[in-house]
Amino acid sequence: MVLAMCIYFLKSVSCELHCPSCDRIHCNPRTPTRLKCKGGVTTGICNCCPKCAKVVGERCGGDFSYLGKCDHGLYCHINKIFPKYLNVFATKRKPEGICKTAYDTDIGRS
Repeated sequence: MVLAMCIYFLKSVSCELHCPSCDRIHCNPRTPTRLKCKGGVTTGICNCCPKCAKVVGERCGGDFSYLGKCDHGLYCHINKIFPKYLNVFATKRKPEGICKTAYDTDIGRS
């Protein structure tokens, strides 16, 4: 009964991100040239501050991509195997993944 109440509560909670305007966000660093990235540069959660893009094998995704976004030419591969009790969250929560190339998935299919 308690588990059912917890699941109901979590399903009913709205998870929205409200970002202030970019001029009100303090970015450190403010310019992408000051970053020392293994790959390219992307933006953070609110699309204001420069952040290093994730490269192959690094964690990515999550709610609002809080773990980061993958570099150009990569995608965030989500493991679609969820325990049955987590299926309720699949529509509300964004799963975490690992940055991969399209070539990585082609190998898995052969």
